[in-house]
Amino acid sequence: MGHIHGDRVADLPFSMDVRNKLVNSGRVSAHHFLPQSGWVSYWMNGEQDIPNVIELFKMRYDSLKPNTELAKDVEIID
Repeated sequence: MGHIHGDRVADLPFSMDVRNKLVNSGRVSAHHFLPQSGWVSYWMNGEQDIPNVIELFKMRYDSLKPNTELAKDVEIID
């Protein structure tokens, strides 16, 4: 589903379509080690980033549900 490295960065895998939408929105960065993959990295700067990390994990969770069309319907919230 994804993982967090300490209190610095959250890494999550998405389809390339969702990954591109998230990166293009500026919400996340391409993965710090695998930038050409569907993985993204969200760099955390403090407690204020917790809601954003939770939302990304919720998006990932929802994409794993059967019959989900998240790649088509992803909503990028600024």
